[in-house]
Amino acid sequence: MKLIIKNDLDVLKNVECNFDDLKKALSEKVDKYANLVYNDEQIGEAKKDRAELNKMAKEIDAKRIEVKKTILLPYDSFELKIKELTELIKKPITEIDTQVKNYEEKAKADKQESIDKLFAEIVGDCEIAFNRIFSDKWLNASVTMKVIEGEIRGHIGLFNRDMEVITNLQSKHFEQLKKMYLATYDLGLVMTEKNKLDEAERTVIAVQKKEAEQVKVVEEAKKEIPEVKDDGMQTFTIKITTDKERMQLLKDFIVMNEIKYERIN
Repeated sequence: MKLIIKNDLDVLKNVECNFDDLKKALSEKVDKYANLVYNDEQIGEAKKDRAELNKMAKEIDAKRIEVKKTILLPYDSFELKIKELTELIKKPITEIDTQVKNYEEKAKADKQESIDKLFAEIVGDCEIAFNRIFSDKWLNASVTMKVIEGEIRGHIGLFNRDMEVITNLQSKHFEQLKKMYLATYDLGLVMTEKNKLDEAERTVIAVQKKEAEQVKVVEEAKKEIPEVKDDGMQTFTIKITTDKERMQLLKDFIVMNEIKYERIN
């Protein structure tokens, strides 16, 4: 069934008018205004000329509008009829489209259920989160369950490999590293975090060792100093033999406690 136009649409090929004659006459008329300058006494004449030119332009444009309406009159009637026909067609299209969408939504829901079941069957004790690997493309009719199973197994294999690497690190920060991996699934970030934690731990150990050595030096110095019986100022002469680092620690202790001292040799 096709729409057949019974009229000869080429009947009106051109709108004929006295364009050339009118253009020539108007050109001659407007040329005189090209470089025309009005003085103060000629402002009234300028307004009159402006009004005359505006009138001419409006009359010509009004004729254009009149011709356009006349020419479009049969088209407007034709357009209304065509719109009525297309509306008749759109009604069943809408109804069919609704059914198609309902079918597609049901098919996706059924496939989602099958994918959920498949994941539950093959995930085992792996802690991988399904929502972290799920892809919307799996719900497309063109993607088979075999392809989906392959991708799921691939994700599980990669997850287990990364977890094995993290476990083999034998880090005391294992739980923290594991938590980071489960949040990011990025082994590179986990390794960077491990290095940061190890460096921080080494720094803490070094500080603690230095503090312990300082305490040891102070305790050893105390053993050489006689017990003070009262709160008065006392002067003692002691000889200390130690290495340069421990001597610096002792000096720091003396300065910190505002103890007066004098180097003899």
